[in-house]
Amino acid sequence: MAAPRKHRHAPLWPVALVVLAVGFVLFLALTFTGAFGIHIESGYPSPTPTPSGTLPHTPLPPRLAEPVIDSSAIVVSGNAVTIHWDPVEGADKYLLRYSGSEPVPSNTGLGFGTPVAVLALRYGETRDPRYTFDGLVPGTEYTFYVIAHDDDSRYRRSGEAEVKVKVPSLPTPPTPIVDTDATVVSGNAVTFYWGRIEGVGKYRVAYVGYEVGPDGQLNPPKSGLVLGHEVTIFASHTTEGLMPSLVYTFRIAAFGDGLRYAGLSSPAEVTVQTPPDESSHGQGGAKPGE
Repeated sequence: MAAPRKHRHAPLWPVALVVLAVGFVLFLALTFTGAFGIHIESGYPSPTPTPSGTLPHTPLPPRLAEPVIDSSAIVVSGNAVTIHWDPVEGADKYLLRYSGSEPVPSNTGLGFGTPVAVLALRYGETRDPRYTFDGLVPGTEYTFYVIAHDDDSRYRRSGEAEVKVKVPSLPTPPTPIVDTDATVVSGNAVTFYWGRIEGVGKYRVAYVGYEVGPDGQLNPPKSGLVLGHEVTIFASHTTEGLMPSLVYTFRIAAFGDGLRYAGLSSPAEVTVQTPPDESSHGQGGAKPGE
């Protein structure tokens, strides 16, 4: 019987040689593409590189010219101030605000405080822009601000122009002049007339009554002090419901309207005496022996 044949394995060195060759080829390919800047298209667009630390942005439009306020054209009338400024090219409107003695902080994020008014220009309008701030407090210094604005762009605006104006204090009204010859006392009513004062909005009429003592001195009535006050817009007034046989002192003062005058004037003083109660006359019988 013949002996069995031994199985012989195929040599492995050819396989190892192929692997080494493939690896060498890949190494050369990567080396050459990196050295010569060769880019192999992958089928997808590559992102465009941006400089380190920067972000793409759109440049802001140029600012509008700052309004020029004409300080020689400022008009102060009572509690109102009117300011004028030169038109700004490219401006569609102007934002306006003011502050008193203490500055008003900006809260719009635009470097501009809350506007109290917006002066919008009509298309093609070239007139001299102006604005009147009213309701101001006399005797206070104000700072008025103007900024030009372009409606086409919220970023296109001017710097803030400002001007300081002192609103002068108003004088108190003059004392009313009562026409005493025209005063009418009728029963329990008294009517006064005085000259109307321009710049006065109303008048205050106050009074107090006294009894006449035996020696002519004035004493408070036994029923208590009689006084009162009334307000009128007319240059005359009738006070009714007065007590008989009393001496009344009236004081008439003028209130300023806040435009020409402010506060209360010194009062004009007038004294009148009401007649006795006529209903008590003729009462009682005749004396004995008469």
